[in-house]
Amino acid sequence: GVCPSSCSDEVTDLHSVVSKFVAGRLCSEVKCKTCGYSTQNHEQFFTLSVPLPPRRARQVHLQDCLQLLENEESSILWCCDKCKHSEASKKIWVASHPKILIVHLERFGYTVSTGRRFKRDDPVTVPTLFSRHDRQADGSLGEQAVYDLFAWTDHHGSDDSSGHYTAHSRHFNGSFYKFDDARVTKTDRPRGAFTSHSAYVLFYERRD
Repeated sequence: GVCPSSCSDEVTDLHSVVSKFVAGRLCSEVKCKTCGYSTQNHEQFFTLSVPLPPRRARQVHLQDCLQLLENEESSILWCCDKCKHSEASKKIWVASHPKILIVHLERFGYTVSTGRRFKRDDPVTVPTLFSRHDRQADGSLGEQAVYDLFAWTDHHGSDDSSGHYTAHSRHFNGSFYKFDDARVTKTDRPRGAFTSHSAYVLFYERRD
């Protein structure tokens, strides 16, 4: 059947509420390697997926992953509107940070030779408090955003087709609880930072 106008309005309102709190803005720049001509594109994001370092390290900090996202340039095939050559570089950065920042650690990869997916269990240091700056097109820093960790999910297992998920979340009274299927237990409040081999999705709330 056809969704009535009231249903459509509710969906629109829900999307507006989600966008208000969770949506940030990414900017990407593609630059021709021959003539230097460049174009920029802005897009909305709800989850910020960040890579782990190419090679396994004994210690990785979340800020390292965020810097990899913004500092890494990739080579792409692109027909330049100015000189028509096809080699270009692409980089992205966060132009605007949301009220609720959801960070997805890219722990899963794909081996071309075997056709199998794998999981990286690198130890990642997760800060309970950290700050970020919006970045402008010229590379200068904009408004600062200070974030507190209020929840995270862990993946336990060797690949994304199997395994087990658990979650930790902050109660409105400040206490933290662990959710493991039907089992809910109170846990110690994380302080400073903690290192995890299984942290997968992190949820941060921006301070006003």
